[in-house]
Amino acid sequence: MCTSPEHSWKIVYSAGYLVPRCRGMHETDIESAILGSSIEVKALPAGFFMPLFAHEAEEAPTLVAFAPEGGQQKNAVRDLVRKLAFGEADERSAASRGLAVRLASVTSRRSPDGLFIVLVGDSASQHRVVLWKFPVDESIQAQLVDSRLTIRVVDDAFSRRSTYFKSAMFEGTQASTSFWTGKVEDRQAASRVREVADFWVQDFLACRPSLTDVHGTRILANALRETIRQTEDMDLREALISVVAVLRAQPGRQLTLVDFAEQYLPEPCQAHFLRAAGGHEIWGTPFRIDGPTLADQIRIRSLTLNEDFVVRGPVDKFDTVVSVQSTSVEKVVRVSLEGTITSQAVLKR
Repeated sequence: MCTSPEHSWKIVYSAGYLVPRCRGMHETDIESAILGSSIEVKALPAGFFMPLFAHEAEEAPTLVAFAPEGGQQKNAVRDLVRKLAFGEADERSAASRGLAVRLASVTSRRSPDGLFIVLVGDSASQHRVVLWKFPVDESIQAQLVDSRLTIRVVDDAFSRRSTYFKSAMFEGTQASTSFWTGKVEDRQAASRVREVADFWVQDFLACRPSLTDVHGTRILANALRETIRQTEDMDLREALISVVAVLRAQPGRQLTLVDFAEQYLPEPCQAHFLRAAGGHEIWGTPFRIDGPTLADQIRIRSLTLNEDFVVRGPVDKFDTVVSVQSTSVEKVVRVSLEGTITSQAVLKR
């Protein structure tokens, strides 16, 4: 049995399938094209798969939620995942094969053939299902013998296991409300082609991106900083900077990235902000402004004059110490500071 002492995970089911590119084919043809089976847990290369299952799956960067179907709280892929987590042996086998067929049916010629791996593990009352698609290459070798799939991992694959796969992790208890959310990662999307992410998250998993308050606030703050950095017009930049103070005064406010752009940002800056925030699929996902995260992400305000002189300070105290006034000369301002000198230095740079 594969176990992870640090997380006390025990693998209770595993399966593997060779998944060809079958998009557009009839379902019966897809069924016959899928090769694979459940795999004896003790036959797995534990040193390769357990770190992926117990550790790296938890670090997947993208949160997702199963999309309701027909306006109801049901989802066919979630049903298969729950059968993997809680079903009997025959139910798990049927569910894993059903997912393999689904993966093949949405895999177009733009994606390579793959090795689809399913692992299910228990830890006390928690249950975890992790799905991977690996490329079929010389590092992970799969072979069908007497209708049973065996997997062999060559030595140098251990050092490369984190560089080239797609993954999805779902975890929860037996409660009927669990297993609605998960984490996904696509390390094969090096080209950042939008269709690659859509293929794994939407077409195969029937999920949509989800944002926690912390994650959403972090995305907003990073995109706002990038928009300020890229904005050359000083009036627009000042308007963007002033938004920070407004946000800091509204912790807990619920909004979406589109709401924020339309309600707080000057119109010429809205499109740039949304592009900096990431893909359009998360623009309409609601979250609440997390005060500590915002304060951590946007701490310092900086003012540069004539390319050489820099005034920098905490964003929440900046306007109480630094005063910027217009002058009669276009684009020339007068900057003044009031406070106690606490140190002075002459620096090399």
